[in-house]
Amino acid sequence: IGTTRDLTRTAVLQRARILKAQVLAGADPRADAKQKKLVPTFASFSQAKYMPFVKAHKRSWRNDEAMLRLRILPAFGQTPLNQITRRQIQAYHAELKDTGLSPATCDHDLKLMRHMLNLAVQWDLLPSNPAARVPLYRHCNRVENYVSPDQLARLLTVLQTHNARTVCHVVMFLLSTGARLNEALKASWKDIDTETRVWRI
Repeated sequence: IGTTRDLTRTAVLQRARILKAQVLAGADPRADAKQKKLVPTFASFSQAKYMPFVKAHKRSWRNDEAMLRLRILPAFGQTPLNQITRRQIQAYHAELKDTGLSPATCDHDLKLMRHMLNLAVQWDLLPSNPAARVPLYRHCNRVENYVSPDQLARLLTVLQTHNARTVCHVVMFLLSTGARLNEALKASWKDIDTETRVWRI
């Protein structure tokens, strides 16, 4: 129940009577303590649950493994899942940016944590996801590059002379049509009218 330094004799007797009534009614007074012991740390959840799951469902799982090893586990590894707070995650997200990482990289870490904690909720290890409403930076770091006439001439020379003819033909087809790669690779002869020179996608 507690130590003599923390509780008076009267308080202990009152608490003991309550616990006795709960036990007689079929309750387990230590159920909460037992449940807390069952909640894994973020590191053990990552190793025992998340990584085996993600290796079977995600081709880029090595990226997740690297993010966890380099940044997330040093910050949250020893913390039980149910003790990770939204405030801690927000602070971690902000600190990442302060270290000089790009906003997009910081967002990748947050998205991974959000995904992992969503799974913990689905697997009944957490009642809710503390990362659910932490805002992303949503910084667009795309850079548009345009091929110069000199670069285009060099590219066309390579495409006309290189030994990898299939790849060269595909790239020439993409340059000529502006099609997406997936559209070009899935095209079949029945989609192309050679008389009118029309390709129906």
